[in-house]
Amino acid sequence: AHLVVSSSQHVGASCDPSAWLFLVLDSLSNAKSSVAQKANTLVVLAGLVHGCSRSGRAITDEMLTSLASTLASEEIRGAGYGAINMQLLSVITNVLGAFGKQCKVVSQELYHVLLQLQALRGDPATREGAFHVTESLATLCGYDSSSSFASDHSRDLLHMLCGGHAEWTKDSPDQFVFSALVFSCSSDVLASLFDEISSVFSGCLTQERDPHIRLEMLKLLDRLLEDDSRNAFLRGQPRRFLSDVLA
Repeated sequence: AHLVVSSSQHVGASCDPSAWLFLVLDSLSNAKSSVAQKANTLVVLAGLVHGCSRSGRAITDEMLTSLASTLASEEIRGAGYGAINMQLLSVITNVLGAFGKQCKVVSQELYHVLLQLQALRGDPATREGAFHVTESLATLCGYDSSSSFASDHSRDLLHMLCGGHAEWTKDSPDQFVFSALVFSCSSDVLASLFDEISSVFSGCLTQERDPHIRLEMLKLLDRLLEDDSRNAFLRGQPRRFLSDVLA
């Protein structure tokens, strides 16, 4: 493993990203690749990107967007395996270190992955690491805090998540991203999307939905209502909210 890491770092330092990036991304996106192969590819990618930081190799916005979009794809960020999660965090950490403020152009995609990692259960180290890397991303993007960064990036992500909740299954990664996002953005953002958020809860709590999803949503609802820093988004309409959600 050490030889693979050192070799990939050397290649990253010596070669322009255009020589290796799309080959690596194609391998990562290959539906036939096993979990172990994807994790190993992420190890190589992390090493290549780290090599860029050592030599000051530049990357175009287009290539950086392709990289971030691949990491944010449901197949990769939502794979649900510890080895992949750990390497995703390593890749993003190295991307921030190598490309700095340029990461602002892909902050939404990187934040999507980090939210997925923040929502992990049973892996406190990776989860905690994701919070720290989010703070670093916020700083690179010019924000004073991760909370202000989250508020500015949450609205578009919530719009996207709210639009796809009808297709969620018990294994859908975005249901966990939704949970993490609700507790990351401000009550003002939640208030501005009151109707959409209500529709997610009501849609996921119908009798026809998978029992696993209904249980997860009830747990999330309970946490949300008990959190005084978040439940202000109800705007004095808790009865209407509960009526809409639990009807």
